[in-house]
Amino acid sequence: MAVLTFLFFLLVYSSEILKGTILDPTGAAVAGARVEVSGTGFSHTTYTDDAGVFSIQDAPSGTYSLRVIANGFTPYTSSIQVPSDSLNLTLRVAPQSEDVIVTTTRVETPLSMLGVSATVVDHEQIVHQQAAPIYELLRDVAGLSVANTSRRGGTTSIYTRGGGKNANLLLIDGIQVNEPGGDFNFAHLTAANVERIEIVRGPQSASYGSNAAASVIQVVTHRGTAQDGPASGFGAFEGGTFATYRYRTGISGMAGAFDYSFAAEHLQTEGAYTNDAYRNLTLSVNAGYRLNENSLVRLTLRTIGSRVGVPNRVGYGLLDPDAYRTGANIIGGARYERTGDRFSQRIQLGFTRFRDSFQDDLPEGPFDIGAIITGTPGARGSAGVRLVRFLSSADLTTSSFTVPSGARLVRRSVRLSASQPSKTITERRTAEYQGNWNYSSRNGLAFGYDFEQERGITDIAPPLRNNHGVFASHQHSIAERLFLTESVRLEDNSVFHTKATPRFAASFVLTPATRLKASAGTGISEPSFLQNFAHDPTFVGNRDLRPERSRSFEAGIEQHLFGSALVIDETVFDNRFRDLIVFTSLAPPLISTWFNLESSRARGVESNARLRFRRIDVRGQYTFLDTRVTAAASPANAATGIGQELPRRPRHSGSLDITASFRRGFVNLNTTFVGERQDSDGVGFGIVRNPRYQKVDLGGSYALRPFADLVLRIENLLNRRYEEVLGYTALPRTAMVGLNVQWGHR
Repeated sequence: MAVLTFLFFLLVYSSEILKGTILDPTGAAVAGARVEVSGTGFSHTTYTDDAGVFSIQDAPSGTYSLRVIANGFTPYTSSIQVPSDSLNLTLRVAPQSEDVIVTTTRVETPLSMLGVSATVVDHEQIVHQQAAPIYELLRDVAGLSVANTSRRGGTTSIYTRGGGKNANLLLIDGIQVNEPGGDFNFAHLTAANVERIEIVRGPQSASYGSNAAASVIQVVTHRGTAQDGPASGFGAFEGGTFATYRYRTGISGMAGAFDYSFAAEHLQTEGAYTNDAYRNLTLSVNAGYRLNENSLVRLTLRTIGSRVGVPNRVGYGLLDPDAYRTGANIIGGARYERTGDRFSQRIQLGFTRFRDSFQDDLPEGPFDIGAIITGTPGARGSAGVRLVRFLSSADLTTSSFTVPSGARLVRRSVRLSASQPSKTITERRTAEYQGNWNYSSRNGLAFGYDFEQERGITDIAPPLRNNHGVFASHQHSIAERLFLTESVRLEDNSVFHTKATPRFAASFVLTPATRLKASAGTGISEPSFLQNFAHDPTFVGNRDLRPERSRSFEAGIEQHLFGSALVIDETVFDNRFRDLIVFTSLAPPLISTWFNLESSRARGVESNARLRFRRIDVRGQYTFLDTRVTAAASPANAATGIGQELPRRPRHSGSLDITASFRRGFVNLNTTFVGERQDSDGVGFGIVRNPRYQKVDLGGSYALRPFADLVLRIENLLNRRYEEVLGYTALPRTAMVGLNVQWGHR
């Protein structure tokens, strides 16, 4: 009887070896393909070897789902029976996928139908750079200049095509994030739960109103999908140089009509200098519920808590051991969407609250420092004043230096003053309605109304601004080759009153491999709360300020070669900025305030290229930017006077990103180069030129097991010394190594 029972057990629970070979259309082996087999009571993941062969042991008899994923190929799915003969599967080369973005016209639109310059940083790029901070990912976008005070948590600004740091509208899942006035510190924005980033260059105020004078950057967070199942997730830990640690985790899934995605990231470091410690805790949630097949509700929430030391200009020996800044930010929104065959609509509510505190209890100094400089004060471009050698107090005391012929020595005594603790709280509440009418397959009209209320609590004034906006965007095609977009917005602000911002864009498909594009538009950036509402014995706000204005034109060509394995995009642009706001010091009894006095122009060329060949993915971009100050409050100023280049906008910049994928992982090499640019030393040396630099990063991932990856990233691989902002020395070579464990399909 026992023998019969044993034989019955073997019969019912017999296991098999599932084997197979994965080939490409030419019959060559596909190495490193991920093979997933799942069914009732059994699931297994493996990878093909160099001969394209895979083998799965102990698979019980039954019916299973088979899924094969390989870089550069369309995913293969089928149902299989076990036992079966050895499988021979041929993958199809993935077509050049076309990005679909929502940022430009507020509705999902293929890039080929848009005449604007747009870039999508997809999830694959984020993974290949080990989920770097958002500003690091933006370095690979043409037309954007990133200026960071050279440390984790240091103030970080973005400049697009010569525009100011307040001219980039930031959206997270459609919620406006910028502080009133358009400024935003990108230092604390991590890639936690981020699925993709859409960047549209050029004025977008016709769709979004103020603060979109130079670009819109939209961060789209991950949503749970059916592929995630009820729950898929990951956990990661990394540690490295300067006592730096990063912990990340996330879980997402779908159950019936409900989907969700949650992620958390904690970063802490002691930094490279005195008082250089930084902490960041980010939490992100995206959850949706489908009411029926045509409607859904979605909630998004992101919180960011940070604390960063402020050591001052360490490159000039100025060290502040006690100054620090803390932040607590909340970004949330609720959305209702209803779709139909011809008409869809959306209602969205948004809320942001930013709290920033700064404290510096003790004065420091005096610091007796010096610099050997060369160049001509007030000269334009490379003829301006630059640093030859910085001299510390010890250098000056011992006179252990020589001044070369043609150079000169400048001495300064600098004191760092203490300041009273300060706290700034700003809030934004938004309500929006949008309707989309598709009156044919490629023709549609989007229209809507939004209300925005900005309020703040500062140590100076309690400001409040209301804004009403109506907008419309018409997209239509002619002969399925010419795609036109006309957009306009009318904005009524309680401070600067009524402004209209139009935009026009055209995209012409010349051949299946060649596309021409052009667009023109205007943008505005509102004054900050301080500029409008400040109230101090020595300066006041100006409620008569006009918004800063921009006008832009661009034209370009996109060319696909070798079956879209190589895609090249070339764009020329011309931007004009007027009514720029500047602080003006007035002699008593007049009180100093801000005025619309300055203007500038920027023009240039953007080049983008992407090459995909088997398991190699190469992305490159280069920007040539020529800028001028055309009107200035201080026309003879050596840094910002008439004829000078705009600060921190390099004339030449670019990046090259190369990823090689193999059976169990990938290797990523990323290099950025930034040319010489205008700046200001901030301590009185008169230095206005910041030298060029190149930064090389190397990273990779290796699958120790199907569920566990070893990750490594080395930044500033060549250990170059440079300053993104004058006086703030960049971190030397740093390394991070860790383990990433995942389950399900996350």
